[in-house]
Amino acid sequence: MADFDEVKKLFENTTKFRIRGSEEFNRAIDHVVGQLVDSFTLLENGSYGSAVFLSITAMEETAKTTYAISLPYDPETKKKKEHLVNHTEKHNLAISPVFQLGSRLPDTIGAEKVEEMIEWTHTKQLLEIRNKAVYWEPVEENPTFPNDVFDKRFAQELLMFAIESFDDNLVGFSNYSIELSDKTDDLFDKIRQSYILN
Repeated sequence: MADFDEVKKLFENTTKFRIRGSEEFNRAIDHVVGQLVDSFTLLENGSYGSAVFLSITAMEETAKTTYAISLPYDPETKKKKEHLVNHTEKHNLAISPVFQLGSRLPDTIGAEKVEEMIEWTHTKQLLEIRNKAVYWEPVEENPTFPNDVFDKRFAQELLMFAIESFDDNLVGFSNYSIELSDKTDDLFDKIRQSYILN
């Protein structure tokens, strides 16, 4: 989770990404919500690794959209200095300082699990999870594939975590974002109901 000092320091930098108004912002959040919905579809079809990957990608795009709104734009920003292309940086930025004020996620998966997942965002563990979700690896004699690593429960937890990130960071910047939050709230509720039953 990015703390206030990290966020303040970030604003000393520039970015080659920018959002130039409501239309672009709304398209960006459509993109994020599309990834969340697609992750849910994959989850429902038993493709847990791909669901995990898309949930993490939605968090990355949430962070990119959030900071593209307010960071100074410079098309000449060097890749080395561009925070919004670095996976680990985006994972950290996807969790706002107010992330833990909400109750629906800890009420569903437990406060300790939420703390653990937040820890993943600034220890590079989420990057490791992301890579295991999309790539298979050789392990001794038998390869390990994403669905060998991730189960339904884990994919559900990560998708609810990503929905919370979207909600905390992007809902409220436009009327359309509030409308879309009804869709993501419904999605969260569907996942929560299934999660509680298992």
